[in-house]
Amino acid sequence: MEKRRFSLTNQDTHTKSFRLDGKVAVVTGGGSGIGRAIALRFAANGATVRILDVNEKDATEACQQIIAEGGNASALPCDVTSQEEVTSRFDEFSSSGPIHILVNNAGVSHIGSLENTTETDFEAP
Repeated sequence: MEKRRFSLTNQDTHTKSFRLDGKVAVVTGGGSGIGRAIALRFAANGATVRILDVNEKDATEACQQIIAEGGNASALPCDVTSQEEVTSRFDEFSSSGPIHILVNNAGVSHIGSLENTTETDFEAP
């Protein structure tokens, strides 16, 4: 099988070919970790970023960082385990125009073993 490699050292080349001008991106879990990195990269490449995160403080800080670097971002608190809350947030975002990109980054985890995981934990969204 052929192995392919690419360099991550020349970010300017990648940035020029990866433009998102005029696009609106929603990133769930965009306040921290991988979600924040995605939000920052999308904003750096021209996207308007909408962050949904259960941690409102982190989401606001990510937006402030994007705005300080010349980007456009806004945040709303959202618990992705609540369908009602997700629907409400998307209604709010989509009222100002179309959403072009969705990154479903937020996740819920449970750390445990088979012996100590309850049925409720197992079935949790």
